[in-house]
Amino acid sequence: MTGDEKYARKAFEFAKEVCDMPSWDLRMCQFPKAYWRVSPWNVTDDKVVFTFAIVASDTASLIAMVYDWIYPVLTRDERDWIRSGLLQNAIIQVRGNYDYHWWSTAYRCNWCAWCNTGLGLAALTLLTEDPQLTDVVAESYNRIYRTLDQIGIDGGWQEGGSYWGQTTRMSILFGEALKRLTVGKYDMFKHPKLTIDPVNFPLYLSVPPDRSVNFEDAGGNSRIGSPRLYNKIALETGDHAAAWIRENWYGNGDDIFDVIWPRHSVKPELPNKTSMHFRTIDWVIMRSDFIDPIK
Repeated sequence: MTGDEKYARKAFEFAKEVCDMPSWDLRMCQFPKAYWRVSPWNVTDDKVVFTFAIVASDTASLIAMVYDWIYPVLTRDERDWIRSGLLQNAIIQVRGNYDYHWWSTAYRCNWCAWCNTGLGLAALTLLTEDPQLTDVVAESYNRIYRTLDQIGIDGGWQEGGSYWGQTTRMSILFGEALKRLTVGKYDMFKHPKLTIDPVNFPLYLSVPPDRSVNFEDAGGNSRIGSPRLYNKIALETGDHAAAWIRENWYGNGDDIFDVIWPRHSVKPELPNKTSMHFRTIDWVIMRSDFIDPIK
């Protein structure tokens, strides 16, 4: 952004230490802590490998972006240092072993999109050195797409609001990178669940000014999603409700993608219908206004 190499050098210092960690997985997501908590849809009893999880995926996503963004200033040894971290702590934990990870076919669980995004971004950023990793990219695309298939016909997500936010947040991050690399040939944003009423769920679950309806264990103490999420959906799909959420909930935004991704120019509009029956998950939200906290 500035052209000043000192920022890239500092970024590498942090990335180097992260890549030197023996694991990016948290203890709470490992066996045996996670074993007794796993009960999502479509998971058989033989899923007993817990070497890669959501926090590891977040780390892989961030390190993949660092590698891509500071690539020109890195030496060969420095590139290999980050490559080793992405390969050892992410890709080889799962590549060829998807069938042993419980989240790999849990298409109704946010973990499927979440974990596959980290793997997919790691593979995309390493394709220059490791073009054979297109198989990981393909796995991420297919599994995230199937996860998006499970969003209800009205936009509902059976895990609750915050998990909807994690599912879509990670999906659009991978979708953006893949769309750029393939020059639009593989465009996740054309998935019907991201083009037809894509933000119904967080909008109808919102409780002004900054809370949400609590279903499952999703909590209700904050807004659902992030400014980058709604901005990107508005940019890619032209959805008016996404534009309204972006403009009315977040102001200038508070993360790096509010600077990197251009601001949408979509007209903000609310739907005329104020109550919603999310038919696929059979939840009903009854309200008379999207702004007044009493209504």
